[in-house]
Amino acid sequence: MKLHTRIFLLIFGIELALLLTLALIQLHDQKHLLRTEQRSRMTMVLNLMRTELAWRDTDRDKLHRMARDVDDQTGYRVTLIDTNGWVIADSRAFQPGMDNHGNRPEVIAALTKGRGASHRFSDTIKRTMQYVAMPVPGETGAPAAVLRVAHPERSFEDLIRPLRVRLWVTLVVLVLIAVVSSYIIARLIRKPLMLLRSMADRLVDGSNVEPEPELRQSEYVTLAHSLRRLAHRVDDKVRTIRKLADDQRGVFRSIQEGLIVLDNDRVITQINPAACAMFNTPVEQAIGSDILAVARDVRMEEIVARGMAADEPVEDDIVMLDPEERYLQIHTSRLHTEEGEPFGLVLVFTDVTRLRKFEAMRRDFVASASHELKTPITVITGFAETLSEGDVPPDDARRYVEAIHRQARRMGHVIADLLNLTRIEHFTEHGKLDMEPVNLADLIRSAVQALKSQADDKNIRIETDCPADASASLDRNIMEHALINLVENAVKYSDPGTTVSIRVEQENKELKIRVIDQGPGIAEVHHDRVFERFYRIDKSRSRKLGGTGLGLSIVKHAAQAHGGSVAVESAVGKGSTFTISLPG
Repeated sequence: MKLHTRIFLLIFGIELALLLTLALIQLHDQKHLLRTEQRSRMTMVLNLMRTELAWRDTDRDKLHRMARDVDDQTGYRVTLIDTNGWVIADSRAFQPGMDNHGNRPEVIAALTKGRGASHRFSDTIKRTMQYVAMPVPGETGAPAAVLRVAHPERSFEDLIRPLRVRLWVTLVVLVLIAVVSSYIIARLIRKPLMLLRSMADRLVDGSNVEPEPELRQSEYVTLAHSLRRLAHRVDDKVRTIRKLADDQRGVFRSIQEGLIVLDNDRVITQINPAACAMFNTPVEQAIGSDILAVARDVRMEEIVARGMAADEPVEDDIVMLDPEERYLQIHTSRLHTEEGEPFGLVLVFTDVTRLRKFEAMRRDFVASASHELKTPITVITGFAETLSEGDVPPDDARRYVEAIHRQARRMGHVIADLLNLTRIEHFTEHGKLDMEPVNLADLIRSAVQALKSQADDKNIRIETDCPADASASLDRNIMEHALINLVENAVKYSDPGTTVSIRVEQENKELKIRVIDQGPGIAEVHHDRVFERFYRIDKSRSRKLGGTGLGLSIVKHAAQAHGGSVAVESAVGKGSTFTISLPG
């Protein structure tokens, strides 16, 4: 919509609103004046009738004739109602069994206040009427009946119609005048404004322009010069602010720690992508929300309250459990204006989950490794001290030496597995895997050959099902060691005479290497932990079979080093299936 059209509509709208308001006020006043005058006449008729009415006369026909006479003379409907609400006489609609009028508002007001008036629809004659009612005193002075007169609203409308026509004609003439005057005023205002707008557009484009000649001859010249100066100053400020804002946004978004800025009402005013990722919430939903609605942690309320109340930074930790357990370190800092007034709070969230888990893993590893090595060292030390004392029978000495040798070999296996695990982690971290195309059939064949004698001792048959052309880019030594660990576990925990199967399948662009046994199975409660270091389901049986508790952990890290994963499917008494998934 063009400028002059908007100005015209604005001015015309104001004038039209004023004219309509004045017309409606005038119409309302005329209606009120006529209605008041009509009620005064009706009240006068009531007073005259009350003085002439002989209530002692109970002849209803006579009362009815009297009511009709008054109606013929005045044009008012006259109704006489007893104090119980029943109609005694009516000039127009009297008939036996008429509705009780005791609930009519004008009748109630007449009996209680001495006079009643109303404007409503009549259920008796089906027309809108104006009513005035007054009580008729009896012999004792108390109301003995109610005398009511009524006048149709249509007659009142007939009186007001000529006035309304004149009023609307006058309004139309004034509206036409308003249209013409609004258009003229709009044109007078539009021209200098359009010149100023043209000048402003050129200033925005960077042109250094002088005011138009028309503006120099009008009162807009000062505004034009001020507009030009303002445009240059604003342009400088905008460039500075935009650069600062871009720098701030860039820094704010690139920070890896989560950042949230709150106002004094704990409402989020700014949040960076890292914080959105931590709390799993989009930016649009977070901005304007309370911090508790985003963080969903009751301790956050306490930390924010402490940060708001303290001038010094506050540090604390929280643990998030949704969607997974995470440890967040929180650092708060109060925001102040240049005058020193606090206006908000900055919260910095650092995800220390890996650090906490690493510390817990390190503690568990030290404890588990110490426990695994303590028993063989204790056995070796005890037997060595016994042998050093001399006078040991040859048979006992032989048994002691065998025990020392067995425990030393066990320590060697634990240390070897620890070194292998450390080597895999080191190669993974530094990207030093010796990757090469490996035929999986050859890899499986090598693993089976390494465990053939162990399987034959238990009469366990190892079956393989691998396409001859199946291959993948692997570190052969690491993956072969992982596969040997899986097959060795399957042979160890399977009963004699059973079968261990190795299958290779292609599924959804992934290579699946499955090792299936018919052993005792693993309860579901252990599925998530069997790949942890030194974790054993049955510790006594594992040690009896010579396990170190690190085999499945080596398998897990070997799979992850190749960008894959490992999983277990098992149930007690139904065997186990371990699956290594590798990128196809």
